[in-house]
Amino acid sequence: MRARDLGADLDAAALPAPTPAVEAKVVRPVFDKRARPAPEAAHAPDLTEAQAAVVADLQTRRGAVEGTPESDMDRFRRALELEAKRDKGEALAPEQERFLRMYSQTSEYRAHKQMLEDFGVSYLG
Repeated sequence: MRARDLGADLDAAALPAPTPAVEAKVVRPVFDKRARPAPEAAHAPDLTEAQAAVVADLQTRRGAVEGTPESDMDRFRRALELEAKRDKGEALAPEQERFLRMYSQTSEYRAHKQMLEDFGVSYLG
């Protein structure tokens, strides 16, 4: 078989039906025209009271956490008070020890400490 014969056979072969355009495959949705009422959730009275209690508890916790933010000078004064307690031999709470250990490594603490050494207690105001 030669290439010319093969070409003639291919031309004579039945070609499959052409594929339709992509747009022809899009199906348009049919929506129900009747209006449906939105389902209403039935609130149990005890559940509503429990939710109100949780919301009130979270609001009081948020109010306790918020408040006035601590300034850098407030943090430094607190660190000085904790250092004084520790130097007197008083025991510090674990949170206080952790704060003092972490805060004493900051540049903020070192800067305030240097200013205190340079200007004395007048720096604390």
